[in-house]
Amino acid sequence: MTDSTWLAIQCCWIAWLAYWVITAFATKRTIERRGFIGYRLVAAVVIAPLLVLLPVPTTFGCRAFIDASAEAGLAYPDGRVLSYQSHEGVRQLIELSSPQPPGFTKYFAISGDDRGAFRWFDQRLRAMGWGPLNPDADLQVSQSSGDAARGGTEVISLVRFDPGRIPPGLATPPEGQAILRFTYLILEPTRIPACR
Repeated sequence: MTDSTWLAIQCCWIAWLAYWVITAFATKRTIERRGFIGYRLVAAVVIAPLLVLLPVPTTFGCRAFIDASAEAGLAYPDGRVLSYQSHEGVRQLIELSSPQPPGFTKYFAISGDDRGAFRWFDQRLRAMGWGPLNPDADLQVSQSSGDAARGGTEVISLVRFDPGRIPPGLATPPEGQAILRFTYLILEPTRIPACR
C-alpha cells in the first residue's frame, strides 16, 4: 500500500468522524412517549383488586347526627364566628391508616379579657350529660362516656389563643381579641347507627 493510498484512507476516516460528530449535535433529542395502554393499564390491574377486596366507605353519613348533637347548643354567644369547618369523615384509599373523624371546628373571636368561655361551655355540656370541664384552663378536652346514645364516641376540644399568641394560618380576629377554637369529633362512628 502506497503512502498516498494510506493518506486517502485516513482522510476518509477523519471526514466520517467529523461528519458523525457534527450530525450528533444537530440531531433532536429523543422524546419518550407513553401510550394509554402502558402504565395506566398496569395501575388499573394493581388498584382494581384493592377496590374490590377492601371495604372503603366514602362517607360515614353522620351529618344528621352531628347537626342534632353538640353543634346545636354550643354556639358561644359572646363570640363572633371567624371560620367554620365541617366534615363527615370522608375516607379515600390512601387515607385508610388515618381517616378524618366526622365532626366540625369553629373559630370564635372573643374579647381578650373574656375568661368565661370555658365556664359557659362547662354549664351547657353538663346539662347534656358530659363530665365537668376545667373553667380556668386554656386547653380542654372532654370525652363523653356512659351514655347509650353516644357510646363514648364524642370528643370536644376547647383551645384559647390569647392576643399576640395566635398561630399563623388561623383567621385574624379584631385587634386585641382572642380566638376560641371549638372542635367536636366522633371518634368511633361505627358505634352510632346513623354513621355506618
